[in-house]
Amino acid sequence: MAKFAELHIAKVYYKGNDEKFKLKPVLVIDDSEEGLCTIAEVTSEEPDKNKYFETFKIEIPEWQSIGLDKKSWVKCHPENVRRIPTSRIANCIGSITSKTMMNVLSKVTTQ
Repeated sequence: MAKFAELHIAKVYYKGNDEKFKLKPVLVIDDSEEGLCTIAEVTSEEPDKNKYFETFKIEIPEWQSIGLDKKSWVKCHPENVRRIPTSRIANCIGSITSKTMMNVLSKVTTQ
């Protein structure tokens, strides 16, 4: 079961397409509802500060110690934060620190 502040691999469907998906790392930012959780996508693509959407990325400084292969960021823009069934969430990669989680939640809630 996915828990708050954990990174998991999940099926993330393309917008407007309920058949095509990609397995991606995600961060669980809310696990309070049975059978559903709120996730934010994780990327290894470095932010380009000249692009609006890129300013919503929060770095995961502990990426190596939690088992990610590359330096990574949480995508906190509303288009990258969604509610999904827990059945789409697979194996746990690890958990982020409380400091990183507070940075993520601060960015997500200020939009």
